[in-house]
Amino acid sequence: MAQPLPLPKPNQPLLDVLALYGVTAKEFDAILKDGAQEAERLIPKLLEKHTTGGKVKAAQLRLVLRELRVMQSALWADLGASLHTGVGQAAVKGGSDAEGVLAAVFAKTGTPIPPALLAGWREQARAGISSVLAKSKNGIPLSQAVYHAGLLASGQVDRKVAQGLLLGHNHKTIAQSVKHMILPTTAGGVSYAAHRLARTEINHAYQTAQEMRHKEEPWNKGMQWHLSKSHPKPDVCNFNATADLYGMGAGVYPFGKKPDSHPNCLCYQTTVSVSPDDFVEAFLAGEYNTHLDEVVYTHAPPEEHPCG
Repeated sequence: MAQPLPLPKPNQPLLDVLALYGVTAKEFDAILKDGAQEAERLIPKLLEKHTTGGKVKAAQLRLVLRELRVMQSALWADLGASLHTGVGQAAVKGGSDAEGVLAAVFAKTGTPIPPALLAGWREQARAGISSVLAKSKNGIPLSQAVYHAGLLASGQVDRKVAQGLLLGHNHKTIAQSVKHMILPTTAGGVSYAAHRLARTEINHAYQTAQEMRHKEEPWNKGMQWHLSKSHPKPDVCNFNATADLYGMGAGVYPFGKKPDSHPNCLCYQTTVSVSPDDFVEAFLAGEYNTHLDEVVYTHAPPEEHPCG
């Protein structure tokens, strides 16, 4: 699961967080509006299906929509503008509608809504925002040999990918949304190119968001590169996973020094922390006090790679 927005301080302004990703307030506002409009477009279409799956997915998108509205309010507050009460009310109502739909679905099974389900979906909504910000910081250059020039130049390819990340779509759904933008003469075929783009963007966004979160923790030294089990043959990733370029061990890189990977790469990273003895010594010496006083930690499930 992608990590939530890195908020190292409880009351840190949202604009400071955006600065970490190199995203302006105007760019972020456009991203939020675009994602909200796409969610509002998809919700009625899902409900038209009159299926349980459609209702549940619509409820999930309502929770995403609420998070987007809340984030818009936070952005406006940081910019010093007056808050639009209608947006705040819409945010609350959107979440209530979602919980009502789920309550009706679970009532048919004779069981209450699992609290962890709603909590998990809210976390996914925030993770989607993190993924889009990570995409902005670690964008992947797109080739004019693969995509229709007009659609590429106008940013429509990037926009569709960003919408998919924001709404928590899987790589298959994102791939379907960009297939019509790919040149039919592309090597490997349109379907392959679309899935390669989707999986690469998701993986890059996940890795960047993961690094942005963990580098704030003073007991972490860097990230270690691990080969995906799906690697068919040796490539640059084998070097990334075995090289000791910084004297930190094989495949270990300081924060901000992560090497580039190739398209369709499914390799992953894990955090490298100080030794238990060094941690205890630094903790007792008060070296972590400032950080621990600023951050409120909650228990979260172990990280899982988004592409399997």
